[in-house]
Amino acid sequence: MSRTARRYLTALAITATSVWSQSIMAEPHDKPETRITIAANQYGLLFEDEDTSPEIQEIIASDITLNLAHLKHVQFRAISRARTEPSQKYLVTATHWLDEGKQSRWFPEPMEKYFGGAVEVGHEYKLIVHRQLIEAYKQALQRKEQHPAMFSSLPEFLALLQDRAKLEALARDKQAAEARIFIQGEPPVKKERLHKDLTGYADFTIRRPSVLDIVPLGQLMGDPAVENVFVFSTLVTNKGGKEDDEIKIPLGAYKDGRWQIWVAQMP
Repeated sequence: MSRTARRYLTALAITATSVWSQSIMAEPHDKPETRITIAANQYGLLFEDEDTSPEIQEIIASDITLNLAHLKHVQFRAISRARTEPSQKYLVTATHWLDEGKQSRWFPEPMEKYFGGAVEVGHEYKLIVHRQLIEAYKQALQRKEQHPAMFSSLPEFLALLQDRAKLEALARDKQAAEARIFIQGEPPVKKERLHKDLTGYADFTIRRPSVLDIVPLGQLMGDPAVENVFVFSTLVTNKGGKEDDEIKIPLGAYKDGRWQIWVAQMP
């Protein structure tokens, strides 16, 4: 090979190396970490499915924060080597477990099954988002896309349940009140009394339901014959009660294009 050819190839190699270096330097090496808030403290999330888009990660983080909003304090309990069951749930080996103590969890079912494992990284904990939990969120978000009117009308329904004056007006109109009630099974009180008790909802602070809690009634009942009815349970807190006077109750049913008050059969 001639001296000129060698110089030419050397120049090409130097140029290529320079371009490659510049492109690497231009790329962000550290992606912004998706974080959640629990009891006024922030924690990072580790998604088992690394292909989860940043947009979906933020939606999941926001909803997880909502589901943990009632917790006043948490700690992370080390998982002993002898107790391997929690860590076996994850692709990432969990070193700790989210411990809420004696506080009620009130989690949606997918979170109850697939959330709580954490990894200690340096001096902080990162919570693992299980691949099955990611899938549950993707299905819930797909449901939201398929039923936009159901989700867009939800804030108005929740606002109604917090407005004593509107509930009192509704209770005085028996026909309108009964049209706003969806009864599943045997009601806890006589049907004719239900519309008179509507104002009681205004005594509670009602939390917006998690996207995971809005599910087909047929799925919840295990009865595929029940179609085109969606329901949700959510956390309510007695405004005049103790700070921890809270419970998760059946509340909303979406049928025939409108939200109704879901009155479920009592056990």
